[in-house]
Amino acid sequence: MTLLSHLIVLPLILPGAAKQELVWSPAPELKLSRVIETKHFLVAELQSITQQGERMISQRGFELKTTQNLKVTDTMIECDPERVTKLRRHYTTADFEAFSTVSRGNNSPIIRKLKGASALADSSVVFTWVPEDDGYGRYYDAREGAEELLPNLTVDLCMQSLLPATPVELGDKWKLEPSALRDVLAQGGQTDMELANNVGAVTYRLMRIGVGLRISQIFGEQESGEVTGQLVGLEESEDGRSLALIKLEFDVVLERNMLEFASRSLALTESVLGVEIDKAQAKLELKGSGMVRWDLTGKHLLDITDLRADERISVTLVKAREGEEGPQLESQELVMSGFLMHSVSVAEE
Repeated sequence: MTLLSHLIVLPLILPGAAKQELVWSPAPELKLSRVIETKHFLVAELQSITQQGERMISQRGFELKTTQNLKVTDTMIECDPERVTKLRRHYTTADFEAFSTVSRGNNSPIIRKLKGASALADSSVVFTWVPEDDGYGRYYDAREGAEELLPNLTVDLCMQSLLPATPVELGDKWKLEPSALRDVLAQGGQTDMELANNVGAVTYRLMRIGVGLRISQIFGEQESGEVTGQLVGLEESEDGRSLALIKLEFDVVLERNMLEFASRSLALTESVLGVEIDKAQAKLELKGSGMVRWDLTGKHLLDITDLRADERISVTLVKAREGEEGPQLESQELVMSGFLMHSVSVAEE
């Protein structure tokens, strides 16, 4: 059913609908299974290397296609009127797959497949609200896991940061901070997926600093632009639930120093040569929209099926190593553009 048909039919389903309160307030013991998928399709606009003041433009073509998957089940253990105070999240799947294509002239393109997964897969994490810290504590349940992953996980997979602060009626719009997009595209924070078999390490370093993967890491420093939500429809599901249709639109620019992440992703050959990352800067531009369906009955997200955004990312990487005449610097610049697609589905168990 198209959005136009929703807008025509809905007044007949819910005539004279009053203001709607869009809130995240699930019942205790509720189980929600979630399937989240993000795809990136990027093509290089510019690739250059600068050595000893001389800049060389690469004539090679470079394409990158990635798919990131997250499947989890959340169990609401304890709730109060304001929030879920204790939640158990079981990670069924947390992985990615990517294809990089390098071509030059009439030569056959070189296609490389990269895969990776998070150590969180098949583990469970319990989030508990700590009033003194005004935030959530985290610990593994059922089996031990990598403790360093826990601080970077976020409890919000229901994207309540997109909701308006006050009740709204059909047609109402509300403004959001650019950081609200992080809850949409971050997939529960940084699940820190590791590359399988160290195949494609140089490409994966680019992915670790936001090129087609882990773009959540670019949030948190310089953020500008506009994000708006609008209540554009109301409907009733086949099982009698009341649903709200929220149109999400955004046009944002994000910039961040990514040195910490890049430094952890040196290729083996670079380590042998004593290469160090001296600078890593990323700039991400996103402009797009999507339709969010919110379950007014269950008070949680139902799905996002058609979020799409034009994407442009610029990365500057400066590498340094000691030479016979002192430190040698090499500056690499990469600009890629394309689009991303994002979908989320939520089901009560």
